[in-house]
Formats: sequence, structure tokens, C-alpha cells
Amino acid sequence: GELVTARVWLDHAGLLDAWHLDSLTITHLASGRAWLFGLQGWVPKGGVTIPAKARAVVHSTHVY
Repeated sequence: GELVTARVWLDHAGLLDAWHLDSLTITHLASGRAWLFGLQGWVPKGGVTIPAKARAVVHSTHVY
């Protein structure tokens, strides 16, 4: 199926646990399909749901 959103959050386990996230790519290794998610900002307390910017781009997959 298609990925339409990604959920990103922090576990607040460290002293300096702030994250700035530009983009997130999720790749299905078996098929080479990849989805791009973009936030371009700080991950807020409580997390954030990010909509997909691009869907199911097929890349050649090389696993070493």
C-alpha cells in the first residue's frame, strides 16, 4: 500500500533531545519504493504527523 503520513516523536531520554528535521525518506528495501516526507522544522513536544510529499518513487536497491 501507499504511505500517506509518517509520525515522528521524541522519547525525551537525553538532556539535549531537540531534533530539527528537514526531511524523512522511508524505503521499502524489497521493492525499492520510497516515500519522501518533509517537515523543515523542529519536532514539537508530543510529536508531529507529516503528510507525504512524494509517493512511491522506485529506486534501484543495492544492499551490501
